[in-house]
Amino acid sequence: MNTQLQIRSSLAQLGIRITPAEMSIKREEPKVEIQSKPADMQIKRHDAKLDADWSQVWEDLGLKRISTLAAERKSEGIRKGMEAISQIAQDGDRVANLKAREENVFANIARDNFFRKRDAVQVVIDALPNQGPDWTVDVRPPDIEITPNPPVFKVNDIRPQIDVRLGDVKVYLEKEPIVDIYV
Repeated sequence: MNTQLQIRSSLAQLGIRITPAEMSIKREEPKVEIQSKPADMQIKRHDAKLDADWSQVWEDLGLKRISTLAAERKSEGIRKGMEAISQIAQDGDRVANLKAREENVFANIARDNFFRKRDAVQVVIDALPNQGPDWTVDVRPPDIEITPNPPVFKVNDIRPQIDVRLGDVKVYLEKEPIVDIYV
């Protein structure tokens, strides 16, 4: 006996139906506000320094500085003091000189002293000095300090509007599998 089996089969078919998901996002641009405060500035001024040297003007006019005048007066005082001491010694010698027997010795000494002490008068007229004072001006630039203030940012962010529609996936059996067995 010869029996033959016949098997006939067909594969199953799956069907898939996909509905895609949809998403929309709406968003407004954020609003940014910037506030800035002006920089702080400090200015420190320095006073100008002005110096005038009048010594040459005074000398041109015949006026002397105190230190120069004091030094001249000191040396003149010493010189006159020495001359006076010398003259007194000479006058004393004249009085004590018994050999000469000068008549009216005291009157003669007084007359000589009178004419010796008369100084010559000197008049000098200068209307203007030959040159002006020597000016020195010291001007310093101001100290400027600038401190910038940072800007202040304000961001008004609006949340986005998100609209989502879910998709769908349907899987179904489109064709059933068949297995036929014949004998």
